[in-house]
Amino acid sequence: MSTIVPASTHAIPSFADGAYMHDIAIALAAATPLIVAWLFVYATFKIIRLVTRATTVALGITTALVAAFVMIGHLHR
Repeated sequence: MSTIVPASTHAIPSFADGAYMHDIAIALAAATPLIVAWLFVYATFKIIRLVTRATTVALGITTALVAAFVMIGHLHR
């Protein structure tokens, strides 16, 4: 018994496919807030690291700030 493997043209939809582009747009829209949040966390870490000069302390403070914002966000709902 042999397995039939589809050609790559059938396995990967083309960019002209409307449903595929809709899925890509949804994925990009979902990823944008995550990227923005990561940039804020990274900038906060860099600013705190400039002040403290110790990576471990800056990481701890940044983690505490992120945890506080997440908890406040959950409690606000």
